[in-house]
Amino acid sequence: MGILTPVMARYARVVALGIPYHVTHRGNRREPVFFDDEQRRDYCLWLAQYAKECGLEIWAYCLMDNHNRFQSLTPTANRQNILI
Repeated sequence: MGILTPVMARYARVVALGIPYHVTHRGNRREPVFFDDEQRRDYCLWLAQYAKECGLEIWAYCLMDNHNRFQSLTPTANRQNILI
């Protein structure tokens, strides 16, 4: 028999209105998620459409070959769930 170790659950996210979220998206094993400029453009168009539909404000973004990041602000509490 192996040794049993307690599993530690993570704490729930704190939702604070008016505080932006730092969102990241990384490829598996840090492999590329974008392979050309067309994919980067399509991602930006998708993100803009999604933000408009969900009421997100995108303050800044940065697209790199193997990951991307953006800062967003949600209009109401618990809207962070739409990003997951």
